[in-house]
Amino acid sequence: MAAAFVISHMPIVRDLPAVKPYAIAAGVIAYLALADLALCIGYRISDEHAETARLKTELRWRENQLEQQKATADDAERIAQEKAAEAEELKGKVSDYEKALEAAAAANPQSACALSDDDVARLRALSRRARKR
Repeated sequence: MAAAFVISHMPIVRDLPAVKPYAIAAGVIAYLALADLALCIGYRISDEHAETARLKTELRWRENQLEQQKATADDAERIAQEKAAEAEELKGKVSDYEKALEAAAAANPQSACALSDDDVARLRALSRRARKR
């Protein structure tokens, strides 16, 4: 391209008798090569813009995924804390139930079975609540 441009546009070279018949063809070749170079540069820039847009889209998608994972982790932590508090509450109720049974057994040591209907109902309620967890 450079040689064709020099042959077609430099007056000293263009007017040489050996080069003069090729000056017009060299000009056409120089402009075709320049157009080809511009086209290649344009495609390269276009490809870079498309790749940049693709990477930006992928980055936004991954950031969105990260935000969703953080929200899910926060929800899981909140649920775990709620379940731990509920477990502590159930432990307290079981402990209260044990104390009530011990008190009933201490109050009536002669009976074969110190459980009343209320005691059995409380035990069943605790059992159902524990299964729901």
